[in-house]
Amino acid sequence: MLVASLHPRRTWRTGIFLTIWLVICATVGCAEPTTAQKVDPVQASRSLVMGTGEPCTTDKNCGESAVSGACVLGTCFGLLTTESQPVRATLVGRLSAAPATVRTDATTRLLKALSHPMSSAGTRVGAIEGLGAVQRLTGDCGPVCLALRKATQESDQTVAVSARLALARRADPTVLGALLEDAKEGTEHLRCSAVRAFRPYLRAGLMNKVLPTLLQLLTDKAPGVRRVAAETLAPWRAQAAIGAALEEAAAAHPGDLRYIVDRARLKAGATP
Repeated sequence: MLVASLHPRRTWRTGIFLTIWLVICATVGCAEPTTAQKVDPVQASRSLVMGTGEPCTTDKNCGESAVSGACVLGTCFGLLTTESQPVRATLVGRLSAAPATVRTDATTRLLKALSHPMSSAGTRVGAIEGLGAVQRLTGDCGPVCLALRKATQESDQTVAVSARLALARRADPTVLGALLEDAKEGTEHLRCSAVRAFRPYLRAGLMNKVLPTLLQLLTDKAPGVRRVAAETLAPWRAQAAIGAALEEAAAAHPGDLRYIVDRARLKAGATP
C-alpha cells in the first residue's frame, strides 16, 4: 500500500502489463518454467553407440544434448559407425559421463557388436573403446572384462591391442605381460600407448612389475617412447632410484627430457 501511494503511475502501468500478459497467455499459451528433461536411456544409448544416420548440422541434431551422437560431414554417427578416432574419443567421453541407465543399455549394444561374427574390425575396436570406458566405472567388471579378455586373443592385432589397452585402464593383471612386450616392440605409437597403459598398474601397487621396463625405456632410441616413459615415472620421482634415473636420463637427452624432469621437480612435494 505504501508503494502504491508513493508510485501511483508505476502501479497503474504494472496492472496494464499484467492484463496484457494474461490475455496473451489465454490466447497462445505461455511456456512453463523449464525443467531438466528425463533422458530416454534406450534412445540415448542408440544415439551414442549406433548414431541415427540422419542429416545434421550440429551434434544437437543427433540426440539428447550431452548424450548425443556426433555430426560428421552432415550425418549423425555413433561409436560403432564412425572410423574417426577423434570422434570416437568424443563419444567415449560422453558415454563415460552419461547416466547409469544409458551406460547399461549401451553396454548391451557394445557387447553384442563385439561378439557378432559379422562385425568388422573397425566396429569391434569401437565397441572395445566404449566397453573400456564403461568397465572403468564399475566395481565388478563381470561379462565386460570376460569379453575384453576374449578379444585380446583375436588374430586381428588392432582388435587385440585395443582390448589390452582397455583392460589396462583397471590394471587388469591378465594383460600386463603382453603390454610389457608391446612397450618394447612394434611401432612407436603402439609402444607409447603401452607405456601410458602402465600408469594404472603403478597406482595399483604393481610398480615392481613395470618399473624395470620403464627405467630401461628412459634411454630408448625412440624420442617419443623416452618422453612417455619419463612422464609416466615423473609423479614418482620422490623415490630415490626413480629420481636418480630421471636425472641421468635428462642429462643424456636434455632436448626432450629435461623439461619433464624440471617440471616434476616443481611438484616434488605432491603425493604421487
